[in-house]
Amino acid sequence: MENLWWFRVLMIALLICAIYLVLFLRVRNIKKYQLTLEKEIGERTQELQLQKKELEKVADELTTKNQEIQRFTFAVSHDLKSPLSGIKGIASLIPMEFVMKDFPELEQYLEMINISCDTMNNLIADITKIAKIGKIENKNEVLDTNEIVSLSTTLVKGKLKVSKVKLIVEENLPNIYGDRNRIIQVFGNLLDNAIKYMGDQKQPVVYIKAEETGEKIQFSVSDNGSGIDEKSLKKLFSPFERFHADVNGTGLGLYMIKQIVESHDGTISAKSEGKGKGTTFSVILPNVVGQQIKNMIDNDIVPEKTDDN
Repeated sequence: MENLWWFRVLMIALLICAIYLVLFLRVRNIKKYQLTLEKEIGERTQELQLQKKELEKVADELTTKNQEIQRFTFAVSHDLKSPLSGIKGIASLIPMEFVMKDFPELEQYLEMINISCDTMNNLIADITKIAKIGKIENKNEVLDTNEIVSLSTTLVKGKLKVSKVKLIVEENLPNIYGDRNRIIQVFGNLLDNAIKYMGDQKQPVVYIKAEETGEKIQFSVSDNGSGIDEKSLKKLFSPFERFHADVNGTGLGLYMIKQIVESHDGTISAKSEGKGKGTTFSVILPNVVGQQIKNMIDNDIVPEKTDDN
């Protein structure tokens, strides 16, 4: 056994060589991978730098375009305010030239002109604010929906009369919490849309009703007009989409009211059974007022009564 010491030394040497060879190959592979990785990182860094320069260029172009849009918006807003003031001024002169008692409908028409001008003026002011700060904050308050619908109806009263559209509004609509001008714009636009796309209906009718479902209120504006096909329904609230070549419009109305409804944490949708079968728009808003009343009842909170005596 003592004569085999050299064999043991040889085996140990071979084992050490094998371990060294394995470690050498692994280190070589690691270095090779490291070089490949460094090359890829360098190439990727160059790509990112190029993309960064392109993004900076696009950002500069967007900034320039936004500035141009702002200047254009301010100019248009100013130009629109002048004729509005002129219309209101002329309307205010009419009562001085006529005996209003002899023209009972004239006073009503003048009121419609004033409300329409005020609404348009508010919209122009909002557009100016949006161009300046990028968005507009809602001035939310408890709203009498019956009054809101009444004001919205006034905006399209002339169109209702000319088109001989019968408007049926459900009584005692629930109050909501929202921005007065924005909600008037929503109902006004939906009514205008229903009248505009009534088609050749011989007995045109528009219905407005509401349904409270716990934490939500669903308002619906339905008509028996020309209706919408399923394909068009999917793109109905997209900007600049128009579906009737014979009807004037920009394709922005429904898109804008969708933005307004969503800014009130609500949703809007439309359904129709097809061409010639009418359309129903549903606006669902949080029932903030109803929930507050419910919480007061649940907590046995009774409003204090004042004794006038």
